[in-house]
Amino acid sequence: MKPFLSPSPIYSGQQGGLGALSDPAGGGTFNAATSTFTESAVVTGNPTPASQILNRLVYTAPALANGASVTVNAAVSVNGVADPKDPIALETVTAPSIAGTVANQPIASGATLRPFATVQVNDVNFGYSAKPLASIRITDNGVATDADGLLTGPGLSKIGVGTYTITSPYSFGLQSNLANLVFTPAAVGAGATRTTGFELYVNDAAAGLATDDTTTSVLTIGTPLTLTPPLIAGTSGTQTVAPGNAISPFNGITISDANANPLDSATLTVSGGGTLGGAGLISTGGNVYTIAATSPAALTATLNALTFVAPPLGSQTSVVSTIKLDVVDGQQTASDSKTAITEMATPLAPPVIPPTTGGSGTQPGTGGGNFTIADQTTGQQTFASGDTYTGPVPGIADQFILITPDNLNISSAIPNVFIHSGSGTDALDVSRANGNNILDGSTGSNFLTGGTGIDTFYLDDRSPTSDVFSTIVNFHSGDNATIFGVNPTDFKVNFLDNQGAVGAKGLDYAFTAPGKANANLVIAGYTTADLNNGRLTATYGTTADLPGLPGSQYLNIHAN
Repeated sequence: MKPFLSPSPIYSGQQGGLGALSDPAGGGTFNAATSTFTESAVVTGNPTPASQILNRLVYTAPALANGASVTVNAAVSVNGVADPKDPIALETVTAPSIAGTVANQPIASGATLRPFATVQVNDVNFGYSAKPLASIRITDNGVATDADGLLTGPGLSKIGVGTYTITSPYSFGLQSNLANLVFTPAAVGAGATRTTGFELYVNDAAAGLATDDTTTSVLTIGTPLTLTPPLIAGTSGTQTVAPGNAISPFNGITISDANANPLDSATLTVSGGGTLGGAGLISTGGNVYTIAATSPAALTATLNALTFVAPPLGSQTSVVSTIKLDVVDGQQTASDSKTAITEMATPLAPPVIPPTTGGSGTQPGTGGGNFTIADQTTGQQTFASGDTYTGPVPGIADQFILITPDNLNISSAIPNVFIHSGSGTDALDVSRANGNNILDGSTGSNFLTGGTGIDTFYLDDRSPTSDVFSTIVNFHSGDNATIFGVNPTDFKVNFLDNQGAVGAKGLDYAFTAPGKANANLVIAGYTTADLNNGRLTATYGTTADLPGLPGSQYLNIHAN
């Protein structure tokens, strides 16, 4: 007796062959090459031993991949003669196969996508007559959701939150319907992304087998984020500091950043000398400093607290240091080069000069001399050689001092001089000789004309008995003008444009105080705009006390 297996007309799963027959009682052998089981037994009697063997035989199905199926015929032959009865059909079924799913399929926010366009579903059970049913869940971190978007398409029904079913006769129809499903994602913000998962479950109810696939996902990408540079506000180019002193150059500035979740770093580059210090500041060498990325508010606080120590002044009367500030957020950079600190030597108080009626070597007439003196009160013109300078300012060689209440016009024919007049309405002029000079108009109203070098102008408004009005001409970069007797507490200062004499109009510092005479200083050629654009720097201070001479309050104006 030889039971055997043979392919049926429905044979769709070649993997694993046709399967095998075995006798659990241990008898007989199975030839895989011929798919034949052989065991000897008597075929007569009731029940016959052969029938008992047949009743015990076990069929072991072949190993098949999902989506495959095989149907075989089992028949019996005795002594080489096949049983004339219909063979027994045995079908091996498998779960549906799912292939071609794709993860992280990119889509722009506002567009649509077919997430299963390349999917392949196969179910050939029951001679291709299987009718699988598919369900789809849209998930966000494994949880079904409608918030990520919606599916639409042929054969699709929505049955719950983020859950759909799709039907079609046979697996090839199901595959076609899946390929034509359209996913419309919910919008995402600019610069943002969202990953949406899809769980595809295909069930062959007749076979009692199903396949679950979670590979498919869609990456929705928002429009590119438009970044803007940070904003730096409040820097100043009109800061001053005395030698050896420190200043907070960024006190009061603000850093703002309209980008989402901004992190701003800073680089500071010092030119002209001096050093920066403070918490959070890292020196990278070469007068360059950095501050690590942080929030705009924290960066503002760090910058506000930084200190700057000016370099040694040496023989110069002033040194200007600048600080370039770069603030970076990602690929966006804001740069500001306005910050400037002027280090100026403390001005000397006007010297106390005893009254006199003439300078050294003063002579009437039309003869020559280093200084020409035209007395507008007496109408007399004189000339003087002057004296050797004995003051503390380096570079000054000669001086001419004439203290008188007369109204004087004094001009110099030599450079590097100190000219000091009295309480009259005086005009001091060094423009013929140039050089570096000191012009001290003392009290009263004065008209002071500088040269092309670095000049210092003094005006004494400590105790005027009547209103005074003074003008400075040829005031340029490096020059200083000091007005003694004013302070920011007792005096109000107004700034007026286009004031003064014809040909010498300019910016007027108008000082007023209750119970005091008014004082005006016009700097020819300047305007109120120069108070903020860095051309002029103004600093209040007090000179040191000297023996028998208390310190004097002053306003120093420096041309940058």
